[in-house]
Amino acid sequence: MTQPEFFGFRRVSATSVKVFPIEPRRSTLAPTTPPPVAVNAPASADDAAVEARCRRVADRMVAYLEAAHGWRTREEIGLDIGLTERECRIGRSHSGMRIIFGQHGFRATSQATLEEITTCADTLLSQSDELRKQAIQLRKAAHARIGG
Repeated sequence: MTQPEFFGFRRVSATSVKVFPIEPRRSTLAPTTPPPVAVNAPASADDAAVEARCRRVADRMVAYLEAAHGWRTREEIGLDIGLTERECRIGRSHSGMRIIFGQHGFRATSQATLEEITTCADTLLSQSDELRKQAIQLRKAAHARIGG
């Protein structure tokens, strides 16, 4: 007797696992169209509140950086407008690319040079490449654990 399927794996014995493709289950019910789901929609009122707070932090940072006319470190931002280092990172990531980052800290994109913007974009691409490599390594490690 074989064990039930679990995410494409089936335990054959106490020490071996076989990998097989998951076949879609056929339903006898008439197909239905799922209701439309908004992309990146908050899952609950709490999520919406967190998202709104992140946007407010981003708006505060953008206004501050546009008035500051230059690069500002997290420490300077914290002293001037009371944000923690974590809130600075959150604000930048929720700014809709209105804030760039670099070795000197943060800067309003509207006041940055083309070279500064390009350098920030290159850094983001490099980070994403590195994260992709790490994800692939992690999947290989998981696959090795199951005996693949």
